[in-house]
Amino acid sequence: MSKYTPTRLTRYDDESIIAEIKRVIISYFSGAIPTTSEFNKYSKVKAVTIIKRLGSWKNAVVKAGFKYESNRINRNDLINDLKQVLEKNGNEYFTLEFYEKHGRHSSKTVKKVLGYSKWDELLSAILSVKKYYKLLKQKINSVAEPRPSRSELVEDLRRAWETLGKRPSWTEYKEHGHFSISRYENEFGTWVNAIEHCIKVHDFKIEGSSTLHSTSQILLADIKAIASANNLSSIEFKKYREFGGSYSIGTFQNTFGSWRKACGEAGLRPGRSLIYSDDEFFDEIQRLWELLGGEPKAREIKIQSSISFNAFVKRFGSHSKTIHAFCIDRENSGSPDIPQERLTIPELEINIIKSGEQAVIGYQAIKMTTPRFPSKRLRFIVLNRDNFVCVKCGHGPKNCPETKLHIDHIIPYSKGGETIAENLQTLCSACNLGKSDLLL
Repeated sequence: MSKYTPTRLTRYDDESIIAEIKRVIISYFSGAIPTTSEFNKYSKVKAVTIIKRLGSWKNAVVKAGFKYESNRINRNDLINDLKQVLEKNGNEYFTLEFYEKHGRHSSKTVKKVLGYSKWDELLSAILSVKKYYKLLKQKINSVAEPRPSRSELVEDLRRAWETLGKRPSWTEYKEHGHFSISRYENEFGTWVNAIEHCIKVHDFKIEGSSTLHSTSQILLADIKAIASANNLSSIEFKKYREFGGSYSIGTFQNTFGSWRKACGEAGLRPGRSLIYSDDEFFDEIQRLWELLGGEPKAREIKIQSSISFNAFVKRFGSHSKTIHAFCIDRENSGSPDIPQERLTIPELEINIIKSGEQAVIGYQAIKMTTPRFPSKRLRFIVLNRDNFVCVKCGHGPKNCPETKLHIDHIIPYSKGGETIAENLQTLCSACNLGKSDLLL
């Protein structure tokens, strides 16, 4: 079974850093010395950290046992690499960010060696491709959307206002309005100016106050209204927003110092305690990991996690240490699927086919030593072993985001197959439902 290793080092001592330099140079560059940007694509420690610790990139390479060679990249290597990336993008213009992801060299190196400061000029001169030609052609052939008048903007804002029964936030208007926010910004300067214009000129009513800007009383009234409508004695900020809360977390932090203090002022508990158990932290990391088909990055945790990113950092010290702790927990969890007592499934009829005739020779009770469903730890180990893709069709969250992965018994549980890693495989929902409990 393959072991998972975090994408960042958690210890930055000289020995660990030198070992990482050796691993990257040998595994990905066949002993040739990469630039710092190229090194960063594959390394578990950034080159800037190495330079701070060992003095310079040259010193680091020499200490790792390699001969440092500068200016090893020539024009032909770079041009060939650009052509390969162009083919990956269907022989159409590609951005600098696309090259950073798919090219072998850093864009800075490419521009420096080839002698161009602008990416568009470089691609035009070297590869003869023009920027966004297809998009520009589509734009020329399309009919421009007519610009709405001020009165139309005001009326649409009024409609959204009346639909929600209160002043819409920027996010709420995006969901209920017909025009883009940029239309209001072009007409009024800012979204806030548009709201103020509607209040002062068109007599739009704002609940609880004649002014636009929130006060502590308005904020507390909004928390209490949400809690009362949903019969809650405690509330998390995430639930406050889900139930229709109007204000951002920053508004509460600027007014009260924190969401917890705001809830206290409103006579409510701030919701769930910030002290989560390690299992809760790890289960959330695993949920994101399965959703994304790979290790969740810090920004992905910030956007998609039900536990705040700061809570992970407070508990484990950093994002990389969180991932490392999760890995240790999942890999070194022993055998969590062995129950205290053996399970017994109903007696199965044992048949034997001989000379084309089927004969029933008896019944046998099968004693099971594992439960039917794998634990979360075992589930992760199997998914990680199979690279988070279906072993039959190759679909996974990375290459097919709508894919749902299941853990399947190779020998069905109903036929005596135990819930152990050797008898488990990763299948997508379509392949698993097609297989059912057949023994293939």
